[in-house]
Order: sequence, then C-alpha cells, then structure tokens
Amino acid sequence: SDPIFWGIVKAYLGADEVEKAMLLYQRFLSYFLASPWVEQSLYDIGQYYFGKKEYTNAASTFRQFLRTYPESELHEWVHFMLGESLFNQKDYLGATAAYQQVLEQKGRASLEPQVFSKLGYTHFYLKNYEVAIQYWEKLLADFPNLPEKNELLFWLAEASLLKQDYRKGVGFVDKLQGDATLYPKGLNSLGWYHFQRREWKEANQYFLKILNEYPQYQSTPSLFLMVGECYLNQNDYQKAKTYLMRLASMIDGNGDKDKAMYLLGWVAYREERFDEAIRQFQSLLESNPRSPYGDESQYWIGWSHFRKKEFHQAIEEFQALAQKYPESPYVPSALLKIGDGYYSLKRYAQAANSYSNMVRAYPKSKEAPEADFGILLCLLQEKKYDSFISRVETFLKRYPQHALASQALMQLGDYYQQERMKEKAVKTYRELITLFPNSEWAEDAQFRIAFLFMQDRRWAEAIEEMDKVVRHFPKGHLFIEAHVELGGLYLLLQDYPKALERYEWVIKNHPQHPLAKRAYLGMEEGYRNLGKTDQAEKILKELIAGFPQDDIQFEGQLKLGILFLTQKKYGEAVTAFSIAVRSPDERIASQAQFKLGEAYLEGENRELALIQFSKVVYLYPHYSDMLEEALLKLGTLYMAEKKIPEARQAYRKLLEKGKREDRKEVARKMLDQMEKGDIR
Repeated sequence: SDPIFWGIVKAYLGADEVEKAMLLYQRFLSYFLASPWVEQSLYDIGQYYFGKKEYTNAASTFRQFLRTYPESELHEWVHFMLGESLFNQKDYLGATAAYQQVLEQKGRASLEPQVFSKLGYTHFYLKNYEVAIQYWEKLLADFPNLPEKNELLFWLAEASLLKQDYRKGVGFVDKLQGDATLYPKGLNSLGWYHFQRREWKEANQYFLKILNEYPQYQSTPSLFLMVGECYLNQNDYQKAKTYLMRLASMIDGNGDKDKAMYLLGWVAYREERFDEAIRQFQSLLESNPRSPYGDESQYWIGWSHFRKKEFHQAIEEFQALAQKYPESPYVPSALLKIGDGYYSLKRYAQAANSYSNMVRAYPKSKEAPEADFGILLCLLQEKKYDSFISRVETFLKRYPQHALASQALMQLGDYYQQERMKEKAVKTYRELITLFPNSEWAEDAQFRIAFLFMQDRRWAEAIEEMDKVVRHFPKGHLFIEAHVELGGLYLLLQDYPKALERYEWVIKNHPQHPLAKRAYLGMEEGYRNLGKTDQAEKILKELIAGFPQDDIQFEGQLKLGILFLTQKKYGEAVTAFSIAVRSPDERIASQAQFKLGEAYLEGENRELALIQFSKVVYLYPHYSDMLEEALLKLGTLYMAEKKIPEARQAYRKLLEKGKREDRKEVARKMLDQMEKGDIR
C-alpha cells in the first residue's frame, strides 16, 4: 500500500541512501499517482537535503514539489522550507518571496509567527531595516508571549541602531533588562554604536557598565580591549594601560591579547618612552612570532630607534621587516626609512641608493615620491648641482600633482638664491606660485621674491611683491610679517603715512604678536620723521607698557631717551637711558651708555658725563665707532677741565685703537697742540 512505500522511502532516507529513496519515489508515482503519501515522500526528500545542509538540492526538491503538486495541502510548509533553503544560501530576495507565499496560503496561522520572524531577518540582511522592524514589531504585537521575544527585542535594537535611530535602539535594549545573556549583548551594541561614531566617552560608559555588572560576559573583541581603545582615543594613556595590561596578562586572550600587547607598545611610543615601546613590541614578537601584529610591531621598533636617533639600529630593524614580512604593507615605508636613516647619518650615497631601490621595487606606492624627493636632497647635500637640477625636472614630470612637487621647486629656488642666481631664483619661485597656488610653499615663494628685490634695493618692486603676500595669503604664516616688512619698505621710501598704516594694522589686530614690537618701533620712526614727537613719545610708552618683561623695553627706553634729548628734556632722558643701559643686548646698552653721557653733558653735569663716557671705553672696547666717539668726548671734557694728562691719554688711546682717519686726525692735532703748549 502507499503508506508502506512511504515508510520504505523514510527508511532509505534514515540510512542516508537518498538515491534509493529517489528511485523508490519514482516507482511510487507509477503506482499511486494521486496519493498524499507520494507528496509526503517528495517533501521528506527535500527535508532530508535540508537536514544535511545541502540547501541547493533542498531548494531544487521543494521547487519540484510545487511544480508537481500545485494543489497539495503541504504547500504552506513547502514554501516555508523553500524560504529556509534560500535563506541559508543567503538568497534573501528569493527567501522573502517564498515566505510571502506562505502568508498567502489558507492554513497560514500555524506558521505566521515563524514567517514574520524570518521576513524580519531577510529584510535585516538586505539592509531594509525599517521593514525588518515593522515585521518584528507586528510579530510581538500579535504574539506577545513568544518564547524568542527577547531575541527579537535584541534584533530590533540592532536594526534601529543600524538605521541611526539611537533612542529607539536604547528603548529596545532597556526592555532586555533582567536577561543576563541578551541585556549585556544589547549594551555592547550601544557601545559599538558610539565607538563607530568616534564618540569614545559615550562608548566607554557602556563597555565599563558591562564589565562592572556582567563580569562573566564574553565578547569579541574583548571588553578590556574596547575600554583600553576608548581611553587611548581620549589620550588617557594611564587608564588605557590599566585595561590593556589586564588583557595582556591573561593566559587566553586569543588575538585580543596580541593587540593589547601591540597597543601597549604603541602607547609607550606615543609617550616617547621609546625603550619601553621597543620592549613591548619585542615581547609580542617573542611570545607569538606569527602574530597578525608582527609586521606592525617590527615597524614601530624601527621607528622607536629612529626617534632615539639610533639610526644604525633603526636601519637594521627596518631591513628585518622587509626580510621577515615581504608581503607586509609596511615594507615600502620601511624601505623609505632605511634611506632616511642613511640620510640622517650623512651617508648620502647610501641613502640615495636605498631611495632608488625603494622606487624600483614599489613605483606606484605612496612612498615612491618621498623616496624620489630624498634622492633630490642627497644630490643637493653632495653638491651634485647639475644632477640635482635635472632630477627636479624629472620629479615634476613624474609627480606633477604631488604635494612634494612644490617643495622640489622651492628647493631649486633656494639653491639659485644661495648661489646668487637671483633671476633664476625669481623665475623658479614664480613657477611654483603659478603651478601650485594653494601649496604651503606658495606663500614662502612669494615672500622670497619680495626679499630678493629688497636685497637689490629695488624698493618699489619689493613693495609690489610683498603686497601680493598680503593680498593672496591672508591666512598664511607670513601675513603679519609681510605687513611689517611693507612698513619698513615705505619708511625707506619716506612714505611715512603708508608705513604708519601698515604698522598700525599689526598693533591693532595682533598686539601680542612677536612682530608687534617691530611695528611699535617702526611707528615711532614714522611719527618722528613726520615731526610728530608727541605721537612718537606716546607709541614708545605703549611699547614699554605692553611688553614689561621683554627685552624690547630697553630699546624702547633708548629711543625714548633720544627723543627726550632732542627736546632738551635732559632729566627724563637720563631716566630713560639709565634703564636702557641694563639691556642684555650690548648694541643697545653701549648706545644707551654713550647717550647717557651726552644727556649729562647737555645738562651741564660734566662729572657724571665723564663717568658715563669712561664706562663706554672700558665696557665696550670692541664697538670701535662708539669707543672713538667716547674718547673724543673724554678728550674734550678733560681739556675743558684743564686735566691735560687725562686728555693726552684719551687722545693717544684714540690713535692706538681708532679706525676712522678723520677722528684720528683730530686726536693728532690736539696732541700737537699739547706738545707745543698751545692750549687755551
């Protein structure tokens, strides 16, 4: 009978003799064409394949069933199992269609919970998170007592987080409280949500909560690693080390232990504790020579030696990386650093050779242009100037858009400038500005053009070029300096109003900038030359008040004293010069000392004037101009006081130490008069 045939089919399937079962099914068809047992046999064969995880054969069998028995009462189950087979093959679109067919069958109530659940998963894997949420929420609403309710709540949280609905995700996780398995898993998902958004503090709150409240919870990656990385990314190295060291000390940390050891080395490197970094990385390599972090550890060992300026050891470590890990993505960088090591040792020929080898081995790597640029620098250091110039041209053709192309032109321009080939230097700088107007070197190139014109005293052209720095690079690092230089150029052209305008802008907008001090002094000169002594005095007092702890106050006092001297305010001049003589800059102190003597002399205090001029002679004998002037003043004063021996000594010293013939001639005449007794 047909049940017996079906029983035999089941027996064959139970014995894994599926081919015999299929043959018997074919015979079954010829005897019992319309029997429900025939349908059941084919369905069981499909189930057999599914149980064996032969999902392709299972799907094929279930499709055969649907074609052969379009009116079977098993359709609901067959569609469902077809969906399951396709789902396990990751054919989520096909599985969705099969599950939808189940819902359209008459007896769907028995499978509706499973179908809604599966439709949620298919849409989840298709990244249709909103649709997945709708199916799962409907399932929980229609069947509130499902055994797998908490698991669905977890996946609802996952789907919500993936569609960036954080608040809804938190709500679903909160409903898992009390579930010791899924609640910490949900908290972990919330932590990962923040971690992937680089919200380290928020992520760490969840990871730490799991560690504190569910210490037995295991995750991949380890929670100790996640907490350590969060602290690391917040630059809290001490706390990061605490958790990473706990993980590194575990007997079984899997790959996470290796990463913890690697990160401990990296933290030490970031803290510039290079010996400790080397120790950590070497410890990792010794404990697990096949660690996935082996090449990175070897790389940072090399870098640690390099940062310690132990270039020989650095070269050896980078060479070891290339030999031990030839397929590592760090090899091109290691080869580049070998060249850098030789360059730092001033072994330029070996450096150039290493750079060349790197370019030949990895011509398409991001390090290749840097290596080619290193060759340029080696040629420059070896003074192979023709080769250097030729190599720059080759570099520009090979890497026309690379950031180093502009620097190569800058190096060439600087070479021409140093060799006093000013026209070529200007031409090269202009080429840089034209080709790379947004380069970090464009501003420097423009400034250098202006500076070259300044060297040649071509003031008008220098102003035109310096003004381009101001107009074209308003956010550049030379912007303020360009304003100050323009002020100085206008002073040279005696265009004092424009000079004052530039200096005033600097003081108003950047009063604490180091160059503001030059602007104050420039404004004093401008006002003084315009005859505005009150304004000049005011600006000097502002300078002194604005930089009370800066040595610039001494120069300010010197200029203020000179201003008072011209106004015949001798007492105020003496006060200013008395402060200026304390300057650590002998150039300022010597002038102040001399001017202090003049102030006393003009104030008719000859005794103190003699003392100040004498100080110039014995304190600043190496400033010949100041020495000669002081000796002339001393000679005149001694003569006026009828102190002939002292006057004779001053004039003789002027003849001995002096350099200017006109002053020495004065000394000779005075000595001759003394010899002849022609002194009145």
